[in-house]
Amino acid sequence: MRKRTRRILFIFALLVIVSPLPVYLKVILAGNAVTILALDFDEFNYQTRGMK
Repeated sequence: MRKRTRRILFIFALLVIVSPLPVYLKVILAGNAVTILALDFDEFNYQTRGMK
């Protein structure tokens, strides 16, 4: 995933958390974004370690 895409997902998750949405929508939307970021974080670390 590109750096810009990761940044947009992170900002989206923060905006959802502080928005006045019902809690269940916050959990669904922000939870999915955080899960995608967590899965990509492992792949991103593998790529940076492999380049050294």
